[in-house]
Amino acid sequence: MNRKFIDSGHNFLVTRAGQILEGRQGSLAAIKAGVMVQSAHCPNQNHNPGIEHEHKGNEAMTDVQRQASLFLHELICRETGIKPSAIHGHKEFFPTACPDGLEPELGRFRQELKRRLAA
Repeated sequence: MNRKFIDSGHNFLVTRAGQILEGRQGSLAAIKAGVMVQSAHCPNQNHNPGIEHEHKGNEAMTDVQRQASLFLHELICRETGIKPSAIHGHKEFFPTACPDGLEPELGRFRQELKRRLAA
């Protein structure tokens, strides 16, 4: 298999236990410089952050995972100027077998992130 990239496709992975792992090399350093490392998670949308969430089946995020994800998204928004309204699920751009458990939460997630950024 030829993946045409040398590391993971996503910029970050947020585990069920709330750990945040850097995927694509240099993603954290790029955010601190106000930019994003191009991901390889979604054809024609790889200029956007690729943040994956570990899950089992179609489960929703765990509470600690959701808080860690909000923390990460807040950091990215503050450092790069990306707005909460610009955060989208993978399926909005590309058909995928990713579970549906995270998609219904996206609207509430954006609203909570917007409140955090305003504080």
